[in-house]
Amino acid sequence: MRKFYGLTILATAFLLQSNLTAFAEGDQQWVSECKAAQTAAAQSNFAQAEQLYQKALLEARKFGEEDSRVGITLGSLAGVYQAEGKYSNAEELYLKSIKIKEKSLGPDHPNVAVSYNNLATLYIKEGKPAKAVPLLRQALAIMEKKKGPSSAEVLMLKSNIAQLNSSSGKDSALSDLKQTLDAREKAQGSQSIYVAQSLNNLAEWYRLHNQGVDAEPLYRRSLALCEKLSGKENPYTCTVASNLGMLFLQEKKYALAEPLLLQSLQGREKTLGKQHSDYASSLRDLVQLYRVTNRTELASEYQDRADKIESANKR
Repeated sequence: MRKFYGLTILATAFLLQSNLTAFAEGDQQWVSECKAAQTAAAQSNFAQAEQLYQKALLEARKFGEEDSRVGITLGSLAGVYQAEGKYSNAEELYLKSIKIKEKSLGPDHPNVAVSYNNLATLYIKEGKPAKAVPLLRQALAIMEKKKGPSSAEVLMLKSNIAQLNSSSGKDSALSDLKQTLDAREKAQGSQSIYVAQSLNNLAEWYRLHNQGVDAEPLYRRSLALCEKLSGKENPYTCTVASNLGMLFLQEKKYALAEPLLLQSLQGREKTLGKQHSDYASSLRDLVQLYRVTNRTELASEYQDRADKIESANKR
């Protein structure tokens, strides 16, 4: 499975701060709940973030069901649902959020573009790239017009488009990923979490094309940045650790692969829970390792656990 590194929740929070500033004089309670929820989500405490956004939604609805605060809060709550693996709930709220934002803020508002992007990343996660492409293009057009071609938002969208091109096997994918990394390093410096994202995505392209010599140093840089900026148990850190572990598994460096795959499993268990699809993905990664190292009992146990999680999530 291709495991690129998306930033949906961070992308939502990125623009949310400016919206909170705009409304700070109007509703301190709504602003307070949103800020607290944003902090909880950034710390991967998604259950708490969900509760806080629900409270914020109650405050927002005091201004009317079509008020922009309702649209903003619904979009943020959708991002939390997506992080929790509640994809059907996330899609429903993203669509409601977009409808309200388009009406209350205007169809070319940057926050509408954020919702287009986040809904697109949900579709990519669900294996529906055809639905994602037009949304990403719409979002990019808005952000280039409103924020400028070198803005962080535009670079984020170009990164998502590059990921989609890579997943689709397009010839331009490698060039797109390199250009995105270069642009982010120039705009944001080498110590940015967005640079860590681009490093991982470029490394993943190399891994999937059996170019481990090129992939490994990029993964290592990405992992070091993620651990420094977000912590070892952050979901994004876990994705990079998993990818590097799978590279070592491909290269039959089993002693190097196992601690990374276990780090990913344990981090996802703590931040996402044992019923999340990403936790099941970590179990399946370890199944591959245990099979090739003749630990058949562990492989069978982890396979059963992963199957049960995925079966439960389909209900």
